[in-house]
Amino acid sequence: MTTQILESKYCDPDNTKEILEELSKCATIGDVNLLIKRVFPDWQVAVFSKFCTGYPHLNSNWNILCSRIGVEPTQVLVVRELSFEDNHTLLRTFVECLTRSGFAVRRMSDYIPCSKCSSIAVPTPQIHELMKEKGVQVPDINIPTCYACRS
Repeated sequence: MTTQILESKYCDPDNTKEILEELSKCATIGDVNLLIKRVFPDWQVAVFSKFCTGYPHLNSNWNILCSRIGVEPTQVLVVRELSFEDNHTLLRTFVECLTRSGFAVRRMSDYIPCSKCSSIAVPTPQIHELMKEKGVQVPDINIPTCYACRS
């Protein structure tokens, strides 16, 4: 049996060192965002104001993390891919920078927009089931509509 390694278009480019140097000179998160969009133009998929309140642990954990690093929560940023492999140093550095600026960075396979307001991140059915399996208190049924839009 052979192990297949999947290639990612978000692997470190040949000029990673130069990009990291450029990142270190970014004065604002807006500058960082422009750099991210230049290097990985389609990586960022969506931005949400927060997670669905039916999953209070998501917003709570995000708030706790932000408090520990001394920033305010800003937005939930959904991206095409997250990787912790060695050949994704640049991607990991972008995620770290965004996280330290108050963003909750999550994969698009895990969160979708609320089907009504589109401004709240709702877990996908797969993530909902994974949370249930791990004993996390979640709504009985996963519905693609946030709690605020259900009332």
